[in-house]
Amino acid sequence: MFKSTFHGLEVSKRGIFAQQSALHTTGHNISNANTIGYSRQVVNMQASLAIPNPGMQMSKNPGLLGTGVDVTHIQRIREEYLDKQYRNEAKHIGYWEAKKDTLSKIEMILNEPSDTGLQMTMDRFWTSWQDLAKESEASSARAVVVERAQAVIETLDAMRTGFLQHQQDLNTVINIKTNEVNSITTQIRDINDQIARVEPHGYQANDLKDQRDNLIDELSKLINVDSVQPVFFADGRPTGMVRIMTGDVAIIDGRERLPLEIEVSEDTGLYDVSLAGELVNFTRGELMGLIESRGYPVSIESEVEGEDPTIEIHGIIPGVIEHIDRLATEMAKHINEIHSTGLTIDDIKNGRTLEDENADRLLFFIDKDHYIATGEFINPTNASNFMIHPAIGNSLDKIAAGQPTNENGTSSVGDGSNASAIASLKFEIEKLDLPEKVTFDDFYRNLIAKVGVQVTEAERLEYNSQVLADQVDNRRLSISGVSLDEEMANMIKFQHAYNASARAITTVDGLLDTIINRMGLVGR
Repeated sequence: MFKSTFHGLEVSKRGIFAQQSALHTTGHNISNANTIGYSRQVVNMQASLAIPNPGMQMSKNPGLLGTGVDVTHIQRIREEYLDKQYRNEAKHIGYWEAKKDTLSKIEMILNEPSDTGLQMTMDRFWTSWQDLAKESEASSARAVVVERAQAVIETLDAMRTGFLQHQQDLNTVINIKTNEVNSITTQIRDINDQIARVEPHGYQANDLKDQRDNLIDELSKLINVDSVQPVFFADGRPTGMVRIMTGDVAIIDGRERLPLEIEVSEDTGLYDVSLAGELVNFTRGELMGLIESRGYPVSIESEVEGEDPTIEIHGIIPGVIEHIDRLATEMAKHINEIHSTGLTIDDIKNGRTLEDENADRLLFFIDKDHYIATGEFINPTNASNFMIHPAIGNSLDKIAAGQPTNENGTSSVGDGSNASAIASLKFEIEKLDLPEKVTFDDFYRNLIAKVGVQVTEAERLEYNSQVLADQVDNRRLSISGVSLDEEMANMIKFQHAYNASARAITTVDGLLDTIINRMGLVGR
């Protein structure tokens, strides 16, 4: 098989270009050794087509002469299976982190056990009634009851206000995170478009794909990214774009995206987050953890035919607020029942009975907002609406510490049996309308214990998810990360191959110089 001497130049030139590409890629890897999310790249080479090319006029001489090397493509080293594992754990990290932060804040607001928490404040309140039962005429004992009651009111109000404030803070964060999700999906869509403009023409958009994978990793912590699927042209060719599924909805589909929409609910006053016209119901992710912590609307069908369904707010903070409201209103109701059937010092001194139209028959705690709006006295409707009856605030003698003890329905001065009955509510179980058959103290302690267990569980699950995510990420780095030692070794290898190709050109150049410039000179 006879070929041109110039063939050697072409073979070596291809070798130089191939090794040069490999050296440039190695330099690119080294430059990005500390770039977060960068995937190392390798140059894939293969022997170029031998001479002659197959055809009817091809040479029939045995063997085909090689023509050197071609760079087929620059490959990005990435393991999709590990990406999927990492994103599966990332959604759990975001979810439990949001819940843990909320529960930790609730623990701080409850502030138990401490000398300033509701538990100790309630204990002192019950004790003040016991002391009043012993000295029902003492103004100092009555003053202590009012002061301890005021402490309970302020503590309940501070707690409930703290929970509501944290709920509003979470509401603001939900708005921020929703916008963050939309920003990320917009960037992914734009990168999809850039890749689709490049890859179908034979180029490799490796760095753009790294950027896209980093954004998908961020997105997977905010919402559950259930699958990342390639998008193809109608003829089956890959476009380079991806489709991102969350549940059954494609939040990204090539050049299209579905934004999360947010608006203030008329029913709750909180932000409703919707996707494709439906309220979001992500399985995991930081956004869902925030929504479940803040509270989310649930439609409850009415048992009465024709009535519209009612909207209830379920979630961690609404559950805690409901627990505190139930404790406070039930306590006020029973205290008021006893207090309104007792006799004040004025009643006793004036010989009044409960049936007397001039008898005080006062509620001890009243609903503040209702009183301000209407001037009427009713039981408090939530833990922030407590107020001591203004008549008691104006005169300590209006505290009904006594009960009718005489046959005519009056009481003797110094009777404190009504105060004793109120104090005994601390240990009451049967008469209380609570979800659990427990005392007020136990009902509150159950809340403290429940929150404590939930905090521990959230911390444990977040830690476990973080450990698993770190393990998967380390495996990803072992495959996709840049090893400087390996790159330096590759650099030397490619350098020697480059030098060898250059030396081959020098050798062929010498052959050509002999043929062109020296042949035919002998004998002249």
